[in-house]
Amino acid sequence: MDSTRFDRITRTLASAPSRRTMLRGALGLAAVAAVPAIPAAACVDVDSNRDCQRDNDCCGKDSRCRNGRCQCKSGFRACRDNGQVRCFDRRNDADHCGGCGKRCRNGESCVQGSCTYGGDGNCTIHGFCGAGRPNCCPGFACRAGQPDAGLGGCVPA
Repeated sequence: MDSTRFDRITRTLASAPSRRTMLRGALGLAAVAAVPAIPAAACVDVDSNRDCQRDNDCCGKDSRCRNGRCQCKSGFRACRDNGQVRCFDRRNDADHCGGCGKRCRNGESCVQGSCTYGGDGNCTIHGFCGAGRPNCCPGFACRAGQPDAGLGGCVPA
């Protein structure tokens, strides 16, 4: 081995950190990796067993924190929606009209818990009609039968 090459190797070895310094660095990295990640705070559903401290802890603007539990505000009811329990106004929510998961048809609105066509509550396009019940909306006619079974009620004219 020539002297130039020998000098280069010895300089490289002399400038490398000591084993003690390398060990300290490795232990420091291991300690950082061992600390569990802190999960982001998630909101509390109304059916959750988790406690809440204030209204902002509860999921949705229609729920509140009372006695450490999230509850629906007055006039709202709990329904499961997309895997979570949320509070809905079942009198006016077209996706939970009159009950959880009861969706109004395209073009209908939820008025006082019933799906109606046109949003004014004066006519309907499905269900029972006539004789003290809502009239059929324009373009529909009332037919005798069993609307709950898909027979009769308001049908396209």
